[in-house]
Amino acid sequence: MVSIGFLLIVLVGAHAISIEYGQPKVVTKYGDVYGTIKKISIERERGCLKCPDKDVFFFQGIPYAKPPVGPLRFEKSESISYFGKINATEPKTGCVSFTGQPMDGQEDCLYMSIATPAFPPPSGKKFPVLVLIFGGAFVHGDSNQYQSDDAQYRFVTRGIIYVSFHYRVGPFGFYTSSDTSAPGNYGMWDQIQALKFIQEVIGDFGGDPNRVTIFGNSAGGSSVSWLTYSHHSKGLYKQALPYCGVSHSSTSRSNSTFTESKRIEDELGCASAKNKKECLKTKSTDEIWTVADVGFVTQLYIQRADTIFYSWWTPTFDNNLFPGSNWVEAEKTAPVVTILYGMNSNEEAGFVVDEKNPLRRSKYYPISQEDSMSFGEENLIEAMTYLLSSGNLYGSRSKEAIQKVIDYYLTQGNDNPVHKFFQAYVNFYSDLHFSVGAIREVKQKVKLGNSVYFYLNDYSVPNYPFSNPIVIGNGHCAENPYIYGNWSGLEPPTTYEAYDEYKKVQKEFVDMWVSFIKYGIPVHSGQALPRVTPHRVPYAHIQNITVMEENLWRENSAFWEIMAREYGFDFVTGLPDPS
Repeated sequence: MVSIGFLLIVLVGAHAISIEYGQPKVVTKYGDVYGTIKKISIERERGCLKCPDKDVFFFQGIPYAKPPVGPLRFEKSESISYFGKINATEPKTGCVSFTGQPMDGQEDCLYMSIATPAFPPPSGKKFPVLVLIFGGAFVHGDSNQYQSDDAQYRFVTRGIIYVSFHYRVGPFGFYTSSDTSAPGNYGMWDQIQALKFIQEVIGDFGGDPNRVTIFGNSAGGSSVSWLTYSHHSKGLYKQALPYCGVSHSSTSRSNSTFTESKRIEDELGCASAKNKKECLKTKSTDEIWTVADVGFVTQLYIQRADTIFYSWWTPTFDNNLFPGSNWVEAEKTAPVVTILYGMNSNEEAGFVVDEKNPLRRSKYYPISQEDSMSFGEENLIEAMTYLLSSGNLYGSRSKEAIQKVIDYYLTQGNDNPVHKFFQAYVNFYSDLHFSVGAIREVKQKVKLGNSVYFYLNDYSVPNYPFSNPIVIGNGHCAENPYIYGNWSGLEPPTTYEAYDEYKKVQKEFVDMWVSFIKYGIPVHSGQALPRVTPHRVPYAHIQNITVMEENLWRENSAFWEIMAREYGFDFVTGLPDPS
């Protein structure tokens, strides 16, 4: 009888990964990494009784940088030293999160997980690599939940190495001092360091360092978008896939980063310090968390209330990682890569309403589901007047400019006659935070020489938590069930009447991603997506039957371009108009 250990060695064959005492082993320049053999039968659980179990090699908790603690807090992440031998069989805790809940995470958090096929690559070749940057509004989350069985089944068992990693969020990731000692963006530097580490070791795992695709959702999509503007990321990846998040948005670049940083300095007694960053390094994790998290506790939400500019912490232009003070300046040294952008048809659908926190007392954003049912013309005018008046950003012509915006959006919900004014209000937020910025960015990227593709996900998954039953359009990151499956209960049950249709849509979507990751061209239902041009945005409109269409969000994008030029302020980016 042949032993299991011997059989596994035979099956691995020419794989870069060996088997030692029943564990997959990878030898790197930093030391030996031992993982687990993970058996996945997820499709059988979804009703495919003939689908066989499949194995992947899974390595968790691999350090990719020195721990950002003590003197390395509020510093760029540094390369890891030789670590000898690691038993990479358990996930590592993520970075400290800020969500108004008991403190979660730890400062020693710069770790990654790598899932590889259990079979060898084709002779003379290596596997393409897919690298996740997770979302969470730049204030919470970790990468562990994204290494779901579904994601590994859909990508790894099809010959793609799947990598995820933690990075710093909140003030630990984005604090910037009011002097020059701390330029910020430490969470983004973590991402750069993770990509550098991947370039160094992924060949040892059987991956091709020249075929790396970075992707991310929400703030992770924004991070991917930001990285495509940084000259420091050149050569670290070949392709990018940001979905439900781009950098051209006030949700991804907020002045709140500066005001929150100043507040932390004040409340922790560092405002008058000669070196504010060094002063904050002397504070405990609990002290910083308690002060930074007070906003979430009082507002009871990861987004700020009653404002268009609702993010707490984001990346910022720092004249280093991101040159200049806006995207026009940053683009001058940006890398040229292939990019597949993805958006949902109404990303704000589930954010404008908040039923999770009954103690919340916001008036205009978010509102209760009950108020949304009776949201009328007067409500729309009052809310938009308040939001656009705050800070007098349109200056002396504010009244005139605000009336133009109101007049434009009064008719933007006509396709939903029962709830047309609430639909218009959601569309207003979606345009400012997602849709218009995405269209601007893809056009700009094409002008810079990037090959760009676009899809719009408009297939509704029942009971998806970030959609809204009275709003037309898919909510935030509604393609997540296609990718990660049923974590957090995102997938419809097998008893859903259109379950077979959902599985068809899911398979076609994953096939599109796989074709992009492997070959650089997204193909949906046998049809290659057309490239975006400087003047046209063709896209795959994903529904139960997907079709190729053109000129996505053209009128709304043109409207906000005109408003920015005419009145000198851009509510999409939260910045003065650079032109």
